[in-house]
Amino acid sequence: MARRPQALTFKSFDRAVEELKTRLTTDDAYEGLFIILERSIDEIVQVVYKTLGEYAGRIIVYVFSYDTFTQRRVPINQLFYRSTGTSRSSLLEGLWFPMTQFKPELNAAGFRIGKLEDAYLSDQRLEKYVHGQKLHPDDDIEAYGRYLRRELAVVGGWLLKRWKQPATLGQVDPEIIQLDQTIVLEIYFRRLMDLQFFFFEMICDDDPTVKASINDTTMRLTFTTHAAMMSMYDKTELSDVFVQTMLGIKEVRFY
Repeated sequence: MARRPQALTFKSFDRAVEELKTRLTTDDAYEGLFIILERSIDEIVQVVYKTLGEYAGRIIVYVFSYDTFTQRRVPINQLFYRSTGTSRSSLLEGLWFPMTQFKPELNAAGFRIGKLEDAYLSDQRLEKYVHGQKLHPDDDIEAYGRYLRRELAVVGGWLLKRWKQPATLGQVDPEIIQLDQTIVLEIYFRRLMDLQFFFFEMICDDDPTVKASINDTTMRLTFTTHAAMMSMYDKTELSDVFVQTMLGIKEVRFY
């Protein structure tokens, strides 16, 4: 069982609010958190996510869910951005944090990234938190800082270690974030005969929501929506390591 991060010790109500605010705004000691969560991060088999593109040097992805070796699917449904370390601390450069949406900059052109922790960045809101009124029942600022929740911290750690940049990386339009349009699933097989078995036995059903292309031992499936992709992903149980091995699948990637 993973060891829970050490919570802050509050000496008074006012001190509690100040320490929580520090945890959300200036604390950058996340290396220790990822060490504590290392086992949970390494148990992840697949993360179902889509890289949306880049905005102001920050890469944006949408994470739908992840699967573990125990075949446990964890729904996430959360935007993440990769920090440049310029807004708060250079020690955060390269770390992935959850975000909400883009917000217009006050008295300036352009947009800023809405960060998940923004909802707590007022003394009034933090006072309610100290009294047990959380915006999400699993929020734990003391333990997980700006990730707020354990599962989001696990995803942040996985993205830090294993996110792979796609061949092309477009620009995100902050006014229009398209989550439901075109998601690509690439399946890498060990042998050509494994690919042929998978194609003819598993997905050859003339589905109008997916287009398939094959290059050697790699199959590239382009779906019209992520819902169609998730349906196929569930149908073939790609989160099951045993099933993947039997099908001769070496690796699965999503874009």
